[in-house]
Amino acid sequence: MTALGQRIKAERKARQITMRELCDRAGLRFTRLGYIESDMDNYGPSDNELRRIAEALGMTVEQLRGGAS
Repeated sequence: MTALGQRIKAERKARQITMRELCDRAGLRFTRLGYIESDMDNYGPSDNELRRIAEALGMTVEQLRGGAS
């Protein structure tokens, strides 16, 4: 199973969105997104961060987590 951070990174790259762009859209700091995408945060993104990332990518949280569309 792919880690959530890796999925976020893959979805961002598939949409040709830079990290800076995603940070601007989701209201995150660059370093925070880096930690999330690298799965370096033991707790992962908060529910609020995950919702904002999903919306910025044009997805639902469930899709981002790898669930049903």
